[in-house]
Amino acid sequence: GTHLYLRASSGGEVRVTAAGATTPYAAFRAGTIYYDTLTASSNADSKKDITTYEGDGLQEIVTTPIREYRLLTDTDTEKKRLGIVVQEAPADIVDIKGQGIETYAMITMAWKAIQQLNEKNMELQNRITQLENGGI
Repeated sequence: GTHLYLRASSGGEVRVTAAGATTPYAAFRAGTIYYDTLTASSNADSKKDITTYEGDGLQEIVTTPIREYRLLTDTDTEKKRLGIVVQEAPADIVDIKGQGIETYAMITMAWKAIQQLNEKNMELQNRITQLENGGI
């Protein structure tokens, strides 16, 4: 057939590494990837130098242009894609090679922006309450 099937033993994983190695994992390129669940490994036990991100996620998001585009390999009749361009992206979400966007980092930055919006919303709610109660 035309498909490649990789099957791990029950409870096992399919891993991509350099030849002759078991770690670290190697990068691979693909076109469209269909999946049921994509989970980023994020256990504190596998991390070091953990600090709180103090960047302004909201500002980074509102100043980054959203683009429509076609890849050079797309035909002119294919639907345009939607996304950001790595050269215009916040450095905190650009991959280590400067060639792509780290999706998990981008989602985390959006999470930070939501926290910032919540803080602004709470401040506005408090201000409205003060004004409704005749305060300044």
